Amino acid sequence: MSEIFIQKDGFASEHFGVGIGKLPPASLSLDLAVVREALLKAQNLGIEVVTTRLIPSQIKEIDLVDALRGQVFDTLITSTLYPTKKPEIVFSPIEGISIESHDKVIAEEDIAAIRRMGGTAFNLTHFYTDSRLSKDGWRSFYGAWSVNDATNRAKQTVLARDEKSGEVVGFTTILAYDNEPTPYGVKTLGMVDLVAVAENSRGRGIATRLVADSRKWLAGNTDIATVGTESVNFSAFAVYQKCGFIPRDIAYSYHIWLDEALR
Repeated sequence: MSEIFIQKDGFASEHFGVGIGKLPPASLSLDLAVVREALLKAQNLGIEVVTTRLIPSQIKEIDLVDALRGQVFDTLITSTLYPTKKPEIVFSPIEGISIESHDKVIAEEDIAAIRRMGGTAFNLTHFYTDSRLSKDGWRSFYGAWSVNDATNRAKQTVLARDEKSGEVVGFTTILAYDNEPTPYGVKTLGMVDLVAVAENSRGRGIATRLVADSRKWLAGNTDIATVGTESVNFSAFAVYQKCGFIPRDIAYSYHIWLDEALR
């Protein structure tokens, strides 16, 4: 690679009101001068910050990001379930909560609930911990991401519903990709993309039931499944391990603000 293309993340930029770009990790193996030139071009096109994700063994790339005053804003741990057709893990029902699965969520009140939960749940991610990005933007971004998953992108969305009020109080979205290279060969890969529970319903085991129920779809439609969470999200780790996911990979999420990198 001799030329670097920094792609603008239009979705994130729209919600944060900041020009956000994605820097391909492979480009960080080039000389610092080449990377700086690409960042300058991106800055001239309205990009203010670029994100990239590196694994610990990428020593040269990490050194280059450090030279550009990049900072780590979360450490992502990816856990793996393989094979997905392992014996089902059965958990006791939660009183007053029903679990249901949907190809697409279409009820307006359910979509509104998903947007609300998405806008409050993901407060350990790099888009939250970077104080230069607005919290209003964070709420808007994750709310919209959650709705886009549940109504469009996800292959399956699992909902937890309060039987008394009829309100959705938790959700999980599942993505799937065919012919993906994995440590176990080329497989159909499933991904638990988002897991969220309403603030007033946490601590009841709803997240565990959502992920456990997701395994039914994964077992019938994928070979291997992954889920990512921040290293400090201990409650999420407990949920995923109960459901058979084993921590496997680690990556650092960097932000490089161009006004600092290019000064």
